[in-house]
Amino acid sequence: MSKSKVNPLWISLALGLLLSSCNTTKFLDVDQFLLKKNRLVLKAEEKIPNQGLLTYEMETLYKQKPNGNLFFVFPREWFWFKTNEPGDTSGFKRWQRRVLSEVPAIFDEGLCNKTADAITGYLNNKGYFNCETIYEETLRKKKAWVTYYVFPKKRTYIDTIIFRSSDSVIDSILQAIKGESLLKKGEPLDSRLYDLEKERIALYMRNQGYANFFSNYVAQLTADTSLKPYQALVNLEVLPPIEDSIHQVFKVGKIVVYPNYSPEQEAGDFVGVDTSVQGLIFRDEPGKTLYFKESVLLLAVKTKTGDPFRQTDIEATQQELSASGVFKFVRIKQVLSSTAANELDILIFLTPNLRLELGADFEVNFTNRSINTGTFNLIGLSLRPSIRNRNIFNGAETLITSIRAGVEVNPNLSKGVRFWNTIDLGFQSDLYFPRFKDYLGLWRFFYKLPFNKAKKQEGTDLYTALTQNAKTKISAGYNYTRFLDFYSWNIFNLGYGFEYNRGKQRSYVLNHLVADYFKPSLDSNFTKNIGSAFLRKSLESRFIISLLFREFNYNYTGKPDSRGNTIHTSFNFETAGSELYAINRLSNGISGKKDTFRIDSVDFAQYNRVEMSLRYYRQFTPKSSLAARFGFGIVRPFGASEVVPYLKQFGIGGPNSIRAWPARGLGPGGFIDSLSIQRGNGNNLNLFRTGDLWLEGNLEYRFNVYSRLNGAIFLDAGNVWTFDDDPQTPGAPFFFSDPNRPSETPGKGRYDPFYKQIAIGSGFGMRLDLTYFILRIDLGMKIRYPYRWDGVHFWNPPSRWFQRMNLNLGLGMPF
Repeated sequence: MSKSKVNPLWISLALGLLLSSCNTTKFLDVDQFLLKKNRLVLKAEEKIPNQGLLTYEMETLYKQKPNGNLFFVFPREWFWFKTNEPGDTSGFKRWQRRVLSEVPAIFDEGLCNKTADAITGYLNNKGYFNCETIYEETLRKKKAWVTYYVFPKKRTYIDTIIFRSSDSVIDSILQAIKGESLLKKGEPLDSRLYDLEKERIALYMRNQGYANFFSNYVAQLTADTSLKPYQALVNLEVLPPIEDSIHQVFKVGKIVVYPNYSPEQEAGDFVGVDTSVQGLIFRDEPGKTLYFKESVLLLAVKTKTGDPFRQTDIEATQQELSASGVFKFVRIKQVLSSTAANELDILIFLTPNLRLELGADFEVNFTNRSINTGTFNLIGLSLRPSIRNRNIFNGAETLITSIRAGVEVNPNLSKGVRFWNTIDLGFQSDLYFPRFKDYLGLWRFFYKLPFNKAKKQEGTDLYTALTQNAKTKISAGYNYTRFLDFYSWNIFNLGYGFEYNRGKQRSYVLNHLVADYFKPSLDSNFTKNIGSAFLRKSLESRFIISLLFREFNYNYTGKPDSRGNTIHTSFNFETAGSELYAINRLSNGISGKKDTFRIDSVDFAQYNRVEMSLRYYRQFTPKSSLAARFGFGIVRPFGASEVVPYLKQFGIGGPNSIRAWPARGLGPGGFIDSLSIQRGNGNNLNLFRTGDLWLEGNLEYRFNVYSRLNGAIFLDAGNVWTFDDDPQTPGAPFFFSDPNRPSETPGKGRYDPFYKQIAIGSGFGMRLDLTYFILRIDLGMKIRYPYRWDGVHFWNPPSRWFQRMNLNLGLGMPF
């Protein structure tokens, strides 16, 4: 049978006809032009620092922007014109107008003038005085292109700054803190910087007892630029309050806690019984029992009666009470005392949270892989119901208990293909204490060492921060995983550590005492088909014990800058067996023996593991963005261990990794596993390919299709490698340069430098935002194999891209 081929000329012709039918200028009136592009040209008298950022910020001031395209091709204004014709009342027309269309950007001279004025005003606020902005339009074939020419003069900088106030006390404070000012000699005369300085002064004053001091008491920016060319003398003046000549200092009066406050009631109308506990007044209904220990409030409230009012104390109290989870709403209010004119009573309104909360997490994933002998699919379903007990011991402790049940099945009922692939069962219980519990005494020991004396006196040292803000976590869990016909494992774990959030951007997790028992079981089919000594040894029973330190995790979530850039970083270091290894060495040194500690012939795992990730996000518009991720990880055994336990190795592929390959179906290195191309081996998909070194990069452009439906185009690259040379897995080890070694088994892999073994996948996906979760479908294509797929080439020819696609279904974003 002959195969017909589609002539590219016909495709081009059809596409051209389609685009011509979407021409929008035919709908315009005679004197109308469709805006196609804005351009900004900066003509400065001198070199401008950070010119790119300055240009970007000016471009955000456009009062009129060109229309976008649907799927990068179809003009959105075309849908507006087509649904605006007489008689367009159908539901489908209304849907197109609401979801697909945009109001046409008809060139408007008035909006151009407003844009020019906005750019000029922006530059004046940045210190570029007497600048000029003009625009020039190009009108052709019913289309308009607008160019804005900006002529900034030389920038004015701060030469001298004078702090003053008619209130002598305030003036003395200003003189004392002016050394910390953001306004310094040589800094640009920038109104935004001046506003930040106003906020700094206001916060400082509120922390000195000036509870009613706000930034509007700092006068607007005034500067004298007549003394020196492009140099300014800045006057910063603190104004007196309207009703007085001086600002008043307040102390903390009564601290009243309403433990059962309802948002519907007014505090002034509430009649209750007062109970005083160490300076706190608990005001509640008669006969009502307090549902938490008084110590919860005594520790959380950072101020006391008679103290100077400090804004940071109020904010710290609010933050700690809210973070406890015991209270649904926390509101703190300051009111003038009825007994003293210079005192503020602190009212703390607490609305109880539900003590018990039931929850459930549901996960679904679908992996499809087309190979030479047929199509293998896996559908994974997982349900994790949980119960959260807030305030379990009445001290703001939280107990979270969950169970997990999951399966992966292959719906392909072809002969020789097993339906059930994986069974996963688990139990986890985590107990959180609202305070730092130094059970081992390590942190107290380090605190007593003669270091950082100045920080200890100020109370800004790490130990003090932990005692005030960290949460202690004690956990226990069990997991059973069964890969049918291949292997299974049981994992038991106990742990103790703490979590510490430093503001909203940084979080730390440190686990001290952790004990895991990893007990795998290999089926006969596994031992028959898997010859890798590396893999077999990694699936031996192990105790994974850490007595003093197991894991440190750091996460940083950046704030978007003025260009829409955001950076997230994470770092994780894990070690196991270090203390036991040291004790073992010491014992052997004393006894003169060469024994290795073990329990009932089960060895202790000894390894170090590092994992790092960097994520970058760029928001172009509210509906389009770029996301990128780079990940690196390495794990190495030490001491008596020759390999790392399987569950601590790195895998790659799947819905949240390189989407052109299934999870753990890629690598290690350029190794070609015969099981991946044999159908009758009892294993639907390769789910055991791991390595000691992990490198991965991802790039994804995200855009809105319409309404809650979003799209993405992505590019993934990476692989995993081993460090040990196993003859059964040729091509798996990591090499910087060409090792010049032939493949030991033809067709199973070749020893190449790592950069030749980078797998590359690309594809596209759709994401449906269902408010509570995002349903995601990604279709991945293999662009480059980590080995020579035909014995010669790494790159997959485009004619094969759509033949070997991998379909992934998941919840949430990949990164």
